[in-house]
Amino acid sequence: MVMELLEDITPLTPIGEADTEYQATRETARDDSPAFEGEEEWTNEELAEKIAYFMGDIWTDFDADDLAAGSEGYSASHGSYIGMVPTNDSNEVQSALKVDISRKGGHIVNVHLDEAMNENMRQPQGEMGKEEAQAFSKDLIERWGEEEMVVGEVEQLENKIHFTFYPEKDDISLENREVTMEVDTQDGVLVEFRALAYFALEQEDVELEPFM
Repeated sequence: MVMELLEDITPLTPIGEADTEYQATRETARDDSPAFEGEEEWTNEELAEKIAYFMGDIWTDFDADDLAAGSEGYSASHGSYIGMVPTNDSNEVQSALKVDISRKGGHIVNVHLDEAMNENMRQPQGEMGKEEAQAFSKDLIERWGEEEMVVGEVEQLENKIHFTFYPEKDDISLENREVTMEVDTQDGVLVEFRALAYFALEQEDVELEPFM
C-alpha cells in the first residue's frame, strides 16, 4: 500500500524555463491532479494573506507583504503547492518556520521547522504550561478554518507537546483525517503543523515532494 501511494507522487525537477518538454510535463501534472478539483487557483498575494492570518501571533513582526515563495512542489493528492516564508528587504529569510499551502483553494497543508535555521530564527515567545499550549493549539486550528475539530490525543515528551485533532461526523471522530501539531513548551513556539492526512483522507503515508 505504501509503495502504491509513493508511486502516485510525481516529483519534478526544474531544468530551465527554456525546456518546453519539462514545462509541458509540469503543467500536465498540475492539470491532471484531482486535488481540490473545481476550486479556484489563488494568486501569490491571496495565499500570502491567508498564511499571514493563520500564523497570526506566531509571526507577530511580519505581515502578508513580508512573505515570499520559499519553494514549490506537487503531490498527486494535494496538487500544486507553494511554501512561503517571511523575508526582509534584502530577501533574507526571517523565520525557521515555512508554511506549505495549496494553490487551488488556498488550503494550508503543512508548517514545518527548518532545523538548519533552528538556532537563530525560532523566535521564542517564553515558556508555556500545558493548558496554555492546548489553548494555543485550539486557536491555531480555529484560524486554519477548514472545519470544526476536536482534540483527540495529547502527548507530552519532555519540553514538547504533541496534539492530534479530528473532525467529527454523527459524534464519531474521523481518525483517518487527523491534523497534528507539536508545540515546544520551553520556548513557546510551534514546531510543526501537519494536515496532510486530513486532505488525503485515508492516504496518511502520502508526502509532499519538492520539484523546486
